Amino acid sequence: PGRTLQAGAADSTARAPHFTPDPSARVAKVNTKELEAAILAAHAPEGVPLVIVFYADWCGPCKVLGRTVERMAIALGKATTFVKVNVEEEKRLADDLEIDELPTVVFVPPDKYRASTRTEGMLPASTILECLQEDTGLDVPKDWTGFEHLPPVDFRDK
Repeated sequence: PGRTLQAGAADSTARAPHFTPDPSARVAKVNTKELEAAILAAHAPEGVPLVIVFYADWCGPCKVLGRTVERMAIALGKATTFVKVNVEEEKRLADDLEIDELPTVVFVPPDKYRASTRTEGMLPASTILECLQEDTGLDVPKDWTGFEHLPPVDFRDK
C-alpha cells in the first residue's frame, strides 16, 4: 500500500537528468546515518530521486528485486540514486518506519515538499520506472530504451 513517509504538495518542475548507463553504479548498502545523508543529498538543489529498498538476506523476493534494482542503477546512471537497508541490521530504523513487509521500496523525490511513496512486495522494473516518473517527477527521455540490453551483474553485497 502506498503509505507516505513525509507530507507535501507536488511540484510541477520536471527534471531531465542525463540517462547514461554507468557500469560502475551499484546499490549502496547503508545504515541509518548514511540513509539520512542520502535523503539530504536527494533534497539538495541538484539532487536526484532516491530509491530505498528495505530487505533481509533470508527474503527470496528481496533477492529477486535486488537483481532488478542493480540493473536499474546501472541503466539510470546518475539520474537516480539507489540504496538498500538490511532490516535485520537496522532493526530500530525498520521499527520506526514500520517496515512490516519485505521487500519495501520507498521513492524519495528530489523536491522535499513532494510526498515520498512507499510500496511493499515485489515490483517489476516497469513499475519501478513508473513510480520514479509519477512519484518523484523523474523525466525519462522518450527515446530511452530501458535496461534490458545490459549484461548481468554480480549481485552479492559489495
